[in-house]
Amino acid sequence: MKRIIFTGIVIFSFALNAAVAATIGWHFWNYRHWEKEADRSFAATAALTGEDLQNIRQMWTPDARLKMMEMRKSILAKNAEVIDAISRRPGNMAAADKEINELLALRGQMEREAYTRMSTILASLPADRREAFTAFVRNRCCMGPGMGMGRGMGMGPGYGPRRMAPCPVQAQ
Repeated sequence: MKRIIFTGIVIFSFALNAAVAATIGWHFWNYRHWEKEADRSFAATAALTGEDLQNIRQMWTPDARLKMMEMRKSILAKNAEVIDAISRRPGNMAAADKEINELLALRGQMEREAYTRMSTILASLPADRREAFTAFVRNRCCMGPGMGMGRGMGMGPGYGPRRMAPCPVQAQ
């Protein structure tokens, strides 16, 4: 009886060790594969130095960051208002037109401010760094490295930080 229990424990231990080794190997393989793709896809951003990124961050003042956060909060609040308006009269989108137009105006204002900030940054950069910054912004808008959905959780199989959908901007 003791021999059967001991044999069962040994077999279970081997199976558990094999599963752990396979999981670690799979993660190691995927990380190396993703790292190579990232190096190839984002080679243009290598032209931006740490000093360039520091200067870009300094151009965005704390007041501007605070204003952007307040605008995001107001967009979220307006989005909730749109949902409430639609839920009060399901099937009647005309009832929510006013709230939808206000939401679109807020989003448009936020986009204009972001593009104004980007234009200011581009104007201050030397000509050789402008293309690198433009590539950096394009890659960030398409969920480049660091912009994953969080801890590998994404939009389902085949997506997420390691398996991203192709970027329409990069495909051009």
